[in-house]
Amino acid sequence: MNKKNEKKEKNLKEYHKQLSDLEDNYTETFYNLRKLHNVWCDLHGLEQMSADEMKAENEHQDRWLARFSLAWEGMEDIGNLHHYAYNNAGEEL
Repeated sequence: MNKKNEKKEKNLKEYHKQLSDLEDNYTETFYNLRKLHNVWCDLHGLEQMSADEMKAENEHQDRWLARFSLAWEGMEDIGNLHHYAYNNAGEEL
């Protein structure tokens, strides 16, 4: 096997490892975000529902919910990347 093929094989193994790690971290991060949101709602005496649907009672809550929503959307984007990359891994060959 020549150097170019060896490097590609090494990179493919690393690529698949990173995809696997991404899935693990993605799932754990979503779980942590949900827990954080639930605790935050309890701290503020708010009903637990989607952050996008919540009505803030003050400016701090409004800012927190907006930033939480952005974090959640970012996680969804990571999930979309993972889903695409996983289902199209054959394209990397």
